[in-house]
Order: sequence, then structure tokens, then C-alpha cells
Amino acid sequence: MTKVPELLSHGAYCTPCFDFKVMPEVDAYDADVKAARNIAVFFKDQSKETRLLKRTEKPFKIVDCEDRDETLLRLAYFAVQAKFNAIIDVEITSKKVRNGAYQTHLWSGTAIPTNYTPRR
Repeated sequence: MTKVPELLSHGAYCTPCFDFKVMPEVDAYDADVKAARNIAVFFKDQSKETRLLKRTEKPFKIVDCEDRDETLLRLAYFAVQAKFNAIIDVEITSKKVRNGAYQTHLWSGTAIPTNYTPRR
């Protein structure tokens, strides 16, 4: 989440508070993640298929993720939170990070959220 609600930032909860305040938020988060997994994704090289879709929204940016799939899921999650059902012009890049003999990649991505109808 970009902004963690004040209610969810505590370390421990009593049982009634957890049941009535925290669980609905957790269930809503799980529903958003499930919807983000099923969102339509069009990469930058598929611009021919998306030429009729509007690009009026500002693109979402994700920086320094540890996994490519996590980067894509975060972009889709932000689109679901903003009430969109597709992301277009998705561009995911990686950069090598070396720490002595240990080497890993950090992933970054951008995407434009839009509403998609299968008829288009």
C-alpha cells in the first residue's frame, strides 16, 4: 500500500478491535490483490493493440523491487486501487547491484492505468 492507514499501523490489537476494525481492511486488501492478479496488462511493445485506449492518467512508477513479478503486481495493485481495470505501456527494467561477490537485480517499472473493454 502506498499509504498505510493509522488503524493498521499498530503492532498489537485486542480481539474485538481486530475482528471489527482490522479484519475488514485485510479482507478488502486481499480482494484488491486478487483483482490485481486478474487485471489486463499490455506491455510497451504491444502499442498496436492499445492504440485506441486513452492515456490521460499519470503513469504509476515502482522503484527498487526485488522481483519482476512483484513489480508487475504492484503496478496492477495501484491501478485496482484507483478503480482501473488495465495497465498499458508497461515497461519493466532491471539494474544489477553488486555487494562484493554477491550480485542481485533491482527491478523498476512504469505503467499507465486505463479502463479496458474487451470489445476494443
